[in-house]
Amino acid sequence: EAPPQPLQEPSITAVVLPIVGALLLRWTRTLDQQRAAEAAATGSAVRRPKKVLLLVSGSGQPRDTNADPDANSTHCTSYLVERFVQLCYADIRVVHVSSTGGMFRYDDNLGFVQREVLPVIER
Repeated sequence: EAPPQPLQEPSITAVVLPIVGALLLRWTRTLDQQRAAEAAATGSAVRRPKKVLLLVSGSGQPRDTNADPDANSTHCTSYLVERFVQLCYADIRVVHVSSTGGMFRYDDNLGFVQREVLPVIER
């Protein structure tokens, strides 16, 4: 019988973000096409637009009152998306906005958007 192996810290070896990857590719291609069309129409170079990706994360209160609300949060996933963007789209700035919960309640969600999300979009 083989001796027991020492425990190792878990690690992530791969993350699949197919929707994020497809959307970012489409977004950047569309911006490039618009810029090229504008340059062709004006006959001069067009400045690259500032690209900002707003990642909104949060969690809702689970039905099980004993469950941890943070256990179903998308907060950590937003940092994985940010890392992907940093590696593949260095010209995109990522901004995080994270809620503290209550995202399944209409009034809480609306208040969060008005307080936290809209001011970031308006900047």
